[in-house]
Amino acid sequence: MGISNLIKNLKVSTKAHFIMVLPILLLIIGGFGSLRVQWKFVSIAKDLCVAQRARAQSVSDISRATADYRSAETRYVMVPDPQAIQAARQEMTVYRSRIEDNIHALEQSEASQDVFDATRRFLTSWQNYAILNKATLDAIQQGRTNEGRDFFWKELPAFDQVTSALGNLQAVEKQANANKVADMEHSYNYVRILTIIVTILAILLSLLIANIMIKAVVQPLGIITNALAELAEGNMDVKVALDPREDEIGTLLDTLNTFRDRMRNAEKQKQMELDSLFSGIGEALEGLRNCDLTTRIRGNLSGSFSEIQENFNDSLNILEQTVSQIIKSAENIQNGASEIRQASDDLSQRTEQQAASLEETSAAMEEISKTVDQAAVGAKDAKQMIDKVRGEAEKSGDIVHRAIDAMAKIESSSNEIAQIISIIDGIAFQTNLLALNAGVEAARAGDAGKGFAVVASEVRALAQRSAEAAKDVKEKITASAGEVDGGVVLVNETGQALQRIVSQVHELGKRATEAAAMAEEQAVGLKQVNTAVSEMDGVTQQNAAMVEESTAAARNLANETIAMMEQVSMFKLGNGNTRQFASTPAVTSAPKKPAARPASRSSAKSAPAKAAAKPNPAPKPMADDDWSEF
Repeated sequence: MGISNLIKNLKVSTKAHFIMVLPILLLIIGGFGSLRVQWKFVSIAKDLCVAQRARAQSVSDISRATADYRSAETRYVMVPDPQAIQAARQEMTVYRSRIEDNIHALEQSEASQDVFDATRRFLTSWQNYAILNKATLDAIQQGRTNEGRDFFWKELPAFDQVTSALGNLQAVEKQANANKVADMEHSYNYVRILTIIVTILAILLSLLIANIMIKAVVQPLGIITNALAELAEGNMDVKVALDPREDEIGTLLDTLNTFRDRMRNAEKQKQMELDSLFSGIGEALEGLRNCDLTTRIRGNLSGSFSEIQENFNDSLNILEQTVSQIIKSAENIQNGASEIRQASDDLSQRTEQQAASLEETSAAMEEISKTVDQAAVGAKDAKQMIDKVRGEAEKSGDIVHRAIDAMAKIESSSNEIAQIISIIDGIAFQTNLLALNAGVEAARAGDAGKGFAVVASEVRALAQRSAEAAKDVKEKITASAGEVDGGVVLVNETGQALQRIVSQVHELGKRATEAAAMAEEQAVGLKQVNTAVSEMDGVTQQNAAMVEESTAAARNLANETIAMMEQVSMFKLGNGNTRQFASTPAVTSAPKKPAARPASRSSAKSAPAKAAAKPNPAPKPMADDDWSEF
């Protein structure tokens, strides 16, 4: 309870700082542990990446150099060629130097004790091998080849020890690397466990802080919010069930209580002023119901109620002034309506006289229009008859042209038949010659050709008859062609005569068309004039009707003005209520009817007359009462 009260009385800003500091501390702790492990990782990585790579390179170089050295030594001992021996000697020198340099590098590098011991064992085995190798090289150099070869074979166990020590060194290096990897895995597990622990602590701490904040801040704020909502709904007796406290929420609680008390007092004051305002408005409306425009809202109100009082009183002042102005305007309207009524009566009489004159003019124009229409109809009939004659003449011309074409075709056919007859005549002549030749040949043949001679004689006779018939036909066709030529000439002359007749008929039709068009134009013009006169008549009748309506409207206006004066006379004004107004008697005479008109003889004129507006009925007479007093 002590910690809870302590947290409850802390400032909200202190609580917020406390909430921010705890996660930061957790982050610092977790970050420090992570950095420490990372530094260890970096150290191990350096060992693995730098020292391991250098030592691995040195061991690899030693392994290759020892193998190469042994190979060069074999050539040096076994090959009898002096040049090969010299070359092998130089290679051995290079390989020995390389091996010794890498051994020195291994001794200088940092490593575990196991790696260092393995390196010393390899160095010892190499030194033992080098002593035996020196004896072999000296024997070969001194010319004791067989002795040197014996020493060479005795070196083999020592070289095997070198190879074994080198393999042991590589195995130890591998084990050392495995140990370092194990250290890294151990560090990783440590970081993982540390991270889990920090996360769990952060979650628990966050839950604890959230619980504390809910009890210390969120729940009190919810209670205050509900109280404010009830206060906004008009509940001025709302109470907040919270203990006194010294933080911002306690200050907010005190402010809320103070605001509630002030709102309660203000509501009481507002209700009192509202009752006073409604009482004043009720009295003023009662006065208005009694037509008293001098009534006003009395009393001294404050705030917005004072503005309402001022606006209401100003509205009544404006209404009083408006009614006074309406009374003055009604007097002026009555005088103007009387003058308009007199002018409308005079205009109505003049309009009726003008309408009668236009009616007579319209009747005369209608008679003239009928006469011109009859002339136009006659011209149209003459034009139609001429058009028919011209059509018949044109048809006759077409027939003549077709006859000429037929005669030409007959002439062409006759010529073709004459040519065919000439061909037949030629064929008959050729047949006759062939028959003569056949007779000659039959005579030469003797008794054997008698039958053929008879046939040839018959053929010759037939050819002669065909030639004679063709000659007769040709003569008749020639005579027919002459007759056809004469007929063609006569038909051509007939066609020319008909063409002249058609041209004259066409000219006559053109003149008749012009005459008919002129007659139609005159008829249309007269119809337009008649229509215009009829329209003027209709407009005049409409004007007369409108004048009558205006007169009736003027009478109605005067009567309505009198009625309005009687209505406003009941109002009580501030400048006195005994004003006298002289009334004029209401107009009772009905509007004059239009003058009698002659019967219309044109359908075009009757339409506007029907469309003319009818005059309104006369207003009802009013009593000759005097103006009411104000």
